[in-house]
Amino acid sequence: MLIIDDEEMIRHLYIDLLEVGGYDVIGAASDGVEGLEIFRSLDPKPDFAIIDYRMPRKNGLDVMREMLRIHPGTKIIFASADASIEDEAMRLGAAVFLKKPFTFTELMEALDGFD
Repeated sequence: MLIIDDEEMIRHLYIDLLEVGGYDVIGAASDGVEGLEIFRSLDPKPDFAIIDYRMPRKNGLDVMREMLRIHPGTKIIFASADASIEDEAMRLGAAVFLKKPFTFTELMEALDGFD
């Protein structure tokens, strides 16, 4: 699992919750550019990524578009408080859109839906 979110507290919360849920977090980034750098460096590519929309240097839609161009097999969980971008995120390839704030249960249900 790769996490890309500019809020440090949120990144740490995702890491803690996902590890409790049995997922391995193999990278975390504070902005879109850093997230793409980490993604490019990973081999194999992660099965899942959680991407925020509003971030410095590169927004989540652009990050997702590039990640899926590099490796279409990564399932993107797009997380944003901005519900107005849900349709675009899904059209561009997000597997799931979670509107912030969401619960741990909602995140786990989204991930369990891929099994």
